Amino acid sequence: MLNKSFILFLILLLFSNYSYCQQNYTLLNNESYFKYEDFIYNKSPNFHTSIKPYLISDVSKYDSINSLYISEKKNTTTNFLLNKNLIYKTTHDFNIVINPILTTLFVTDFQNKTNCNKQSIGFTINTNIKKKLTLHLNVVYNKNKYFDDLSNRIDSTNIIPHWGKFSKQKSGAYYFNYTTGYVSYTPVKYFNFQLGNDKNFWGDGYRSLLLSDNSNAYPFFKILFNIWKIKYLVLYSFLKDVDYPNEQILHKKYSTSHYLSWNINKRLNINFFESVVWKLEDTLNYRKFDVNYINPVIFFRPAEYQLGDPSPDNILMGGGFKYKIGKSNHLYGQVIIDEFNFQEIKKFTGWWANKQGFQIGFKTYKLLSVSNLCFLTEFNYMRPFTYSHLTSLQNYGNYYQPLAHPLGANFKESVSILRYNYKRFSINAKFIYAVYGADTTQNISYGQNIYKPYTYKPFEYGNKTTQGLKTNLIFSEINASFLINPNINLRFIVGVNSRYYHTSLANNQSTYIFIGLKTNLYNDSVDY
Repeated sequence: MLNKSFILFLILLLFSNYSYCQQNYTLLNNESYFKYEDFIYNKSPNFHTSIKPYLISDVSKYDSINSLYISEKKNTTTNFLLNKNLIYKTTHDFNIVINPILTTLFVTDFQNKTNCNKQSIGFTINTNIKKKLTLHLNVVYNKNKYFDDLSNRIDSTNIIPHWGKFSKQKSGAYYFNYTTGYVSYTPVKYFNFQLGNDKNFWGDGYRSLLLSDNSNAYPFFKILFNIWKIKYLVLYSFLKDVDYPNEQILHKKYSTSHYLSWNINKRLNINFFESVVWKLEDTLNYRKFDVNYINPVIFFRPAEYQLGDPSPDNILMGGGFKYKIGKSNHLYGQVIIDEFNFQEIKKFTGWWANKQGFQIGFKTYKLLSVSNLCFLTEFNYMRPFTYSHLTSLQNYGNYYQPLAHPLGANFKESVSILRYNYKRFSINAKFIYAVYGADTTQNISYGQNIYKPYTYKPFEYGNKTTQGLKTNLIFSEINASFLINPNINLRFIVGVNSRYYHTSLANNQSTYIFIGLKTNLYNDSVDY
């Protein structure tokens, strides 16, 4: 994997010699957003905050990201460790930045007196050519050891949450390489094209019901069009997934997604979403990337009927909004519709195929008039069988992980987060309470596991959210961190989290204390 990634970088570097403001993207990590989100949410009314990661060139129109952190030191060594890149070379039309990636995190189970650890080492390379083209590459080698509850989940699916498949397991530790990267090109100020293997997130909340960064990275091609008060995005994704219940082999599938964000005025934003997922193979032939879904402005339903089947593929539609209240408060929400029959909804009979969900949330960046004190609270609701389909190769998932909310479907969830920072120090507190309906047998689906076909449903009517084995989950965490170097988002972090499961069959509670160094490239918390 390392050799292939290095060869890929060399090819891109050679290509850059013939290619034509930085067009790279911000890190897709909550900690990296926290410092400048206050600025773009409250002082940049035409910024499209729900489309993440952000283009650095867009953010830099309002302020420099790193300048929010940089504090020059007189001591040369200290200044290098806290503010500088490991390698930085620049000319008039070209620059290259190389930095290390390092994580060494130690975790202790306070109750069971057991230990585990996470270790990562790698490098990140960023190249900008003639202010229009950016090449970015992350290569990370990981050795992680988890506690029994997460290890059992990994062993049952052969998938590490957020990361994908592991290469080997030895002495209780999982070894895996993780390579992400992209080419970003902006020929004119209205368009950006991105080709890469990475993650995306659409929404203003902590969770997203449309597209989140829950699953591991996937190859994609993205087109961004930004003019006036509108930003339009087309995402062509190349996914892999298991064919349930055969969870050992990964199969290819594709998706095309459209997202339109419209800043109606300085306070109100609305957005619209649609996506289609289809498997590579069907019962009749071998399907490649369906040309019906290449058109960037197409509506999927008319295209489906042209295929001769009312519903051969999995179609999802939805949207969201954000409304600014006062100077630094924001109300936001999302709606997702997998299937919808208004006549059945009016009957209130719990028809299984009414598959919808919603999110409503509130965030403020100046709680109690205290600068840098941020508070977020949101409620997420999802009916049974949402995101699932006839087979798991047509569901809204990737590498045995949901592409939207990590709980899948058939749940209610409340999330509350309190954050405070002073210069490079930050304190974070998170509390999550969720109720979902789990399955009790392999051949019956109550609608929470999106990888089970909806044909496994036990009944047509009488379905309700949290049906099945009612499971209560309480997750809480508090941590403090110091940002060592903003160029690589390297932090020293210490904290404690607690997880509590309760069902009619069993209770499970654990408390973990963690400390160490961490390069925050992605959100990797298993808080579900």
